[in-house]
Amino acid sequence: MIYPGTRSLIEAVRSLEPIIASYRDEAERNRQLSRPVFEALADAGLFKLLVPQKFGGLETDLKTFIQVIEEVSRIDSAAGWCLSIGAVQGRWAAYLHDDVARAIFEPPRALMAGAATPSGRAVVVQGGYRMTGRWSFGSGITYSDWVHANCLVFEGDQPRSGTNGATEVRNLVLPTTDCEIVDTWHTGGLRGTGSFDFVVNDVFVPEERSFLGFTPISIRPGTLYAMPVFSVFPISIAAVPLGLARAAIETLLELAEAKTPTGSGSLLRERASVQSDLARAEALVRAARALLLEVAQELWETTEQTGETSMRLRALVRLACAHVAISSAQAVDLMYTAGGASSLREDNRLERLFRDVHAAAQHLAVIPHNFELAGKVLFGINPGTLRF
Repeated sequence: MIYPGTRSLIEAVRSLEPIIASYRDEAERNRQLSRPVFEALADAGLFKLLVPQKFGGLETDLKTFIQVIEEVSRIDSAAGWCLSIGAVQGRWAAYLHDDVARAIFEPPRALMAGAATPSGRAVVVQGGYRMTGRWSFGSGITYSDWVHANCLVFEGDQPRSGTNGATEVRNLVLPTTDCEIVDTWHTGGLRGTGSFDFVVNDVFVPEERSFLGFTPISIRPGTLYAMPVFSVFPISIAAVPLGLARAAIETLLELAEAKTPTGSGSLLRERASVQSDLARAEALVRAARALLLEVAQELWETTEQTGETSMRLRALVRLACAHVAISSAQAVDLMYTAGGASSLREDNRLERLFRDVHAAAQHLAVIPHNFELAGKVLFGINPGTLRF
């Protein structure tokens, strides 16, 4: 189902399908998104899905965001992943003052890459911080103009305590040219995402290009920017495997219409086990998708009405995202198995989708551990992490 306000964006994505699909193999070989695909996505405004309208963004609702990411991911895993990661960074404009946000996000092909894990150190100096560290998983960084990264804040050699008593985590934003990109992306899945490491060595970052890392407070009005970082980000990740699972179902349908299995006198589509697997995959994807959209809508409406997000609702978001990842992987597995030996071939899309969906499901935002965190909260127990 396509929701009001979404149709034109979905149609825009589908108009890009020929160019996105034509570069799938090149991205896989080069281990990064192909430039024509990046430019096509950027020129369609898709990296600005969550950027405030004030800075030329689309400022979409969560349901629209999910469906656009899902549709691009259906066409190509790497494009969907890079769009998901790149577009969700647009929310950072809500935590930066106008002049800074405008400089970063207004350019037509603006793209920010980055990492949430506080793998660096930000030493307090006059007017800002000296930033040093190394971060992994900088998806799409080779096309970015800006990078953000979380750091532990130090005053001299001593960590600075935040309001919760733990060391303060701060998100610092700097030009990509101030980073060294390290070619580390040799993986089984999501090869085409260019998720390289990046290194920053004692670079000055002014105070105005920083904000609290895990619990930032928006200075921009709007429901989209009032929602917690660690509720919106998992949703952006979960939308990708949904698209991959839909692509696997479509691929199996096409294969089953043409393939006659060895030793059989009938088409693959006529085999009872394959019919059952197809139905099970369809149920898995539709149920998981429905849950994600339902929880995303509840998150939006509650935030809009109250300006707050309860721990229970955050828990529902996390369990929905983990459920999507597991269900999508199971659906792809069913289609991969149903395809038989044909699924082993690199020229069969099921081979890549199998690898890619399991890579996507390994992301911290959607791994099964999120069920434990959600269960704790539903029992009234503190989740024990600031990333919630």
